[in-house]
Amino acid sequence: MKLVIALMLVGVIAQAESLVKFEGTSAKVAGVEVFPTVKVKLPAGEETLEKSGAGIRKKTKASVLTFEVYVAASYVKDLKALRGADAIAGLKDQKAKVLRLTMLRGLSAADIKDSFKTSLELNKVDLDADAVKAIFSAWKSDVKKGDTITLIGYPTEKDGDQLFIEVNDKTLSSKGKDLSLDFWKIWFGKGDDWIVELQKQLIGKE
Repeated sequence: MKLVIALMLVGVIAQAESLVKFEGTSAKVAGVEVFPTVKVKLPAGEETLEKSGAGIRKKTKASVLTFEVYVAASYVKDLKALRGADAIAGLKDQKAKVLRLTMLRGLSAADIKDSFKTSLELNKVDLDADAVKAIFSAWKSDVKKGDTITLIGYPTEKDGDQLFIEVNDKTLSSKGKDLSLDFWKIWFGKGDDWIVELQKQLIGKE
């Protein structure tokens, strides 16, 4: 509990202990272990979330070259709500949500931030909002093949929507209105054809 409180008060901190623990018998996606459940530490206690789906994020460059970027796995409390007509609406009232990206190639911090910002702008998220800027200003970590980026989000009753991003040995944190929901739009909102395909897999409709 003390760790959770400490993380809420700072923008970035050395990661003493992860907020998540993945459990169960894993299955392989592109050689990456994907687990059926995750336990996540929340201020009110621990919650167990179920995997809604997993898939590979691909990108195409110069209209001809397609490459695999990462394996994404999504976890939520209420699978039925997520799989409704509107995925974003289904995410809004989740007690908690977790998204883990396991890298299939290396990327610089600048590349990651540029990609995320492009997606956020496409989904009409204000990049000048203080809570959004706090995440990107704190993000300094490059990633290599096999590294993970884990996003943890949940609504709070009084002071906004909490977002943690665990990358390498750092945990980034920020809080603001609909903040984690806005970041989930990178995968569950508007995107290119490969994101649309991945979204179906993350929701579990394919």
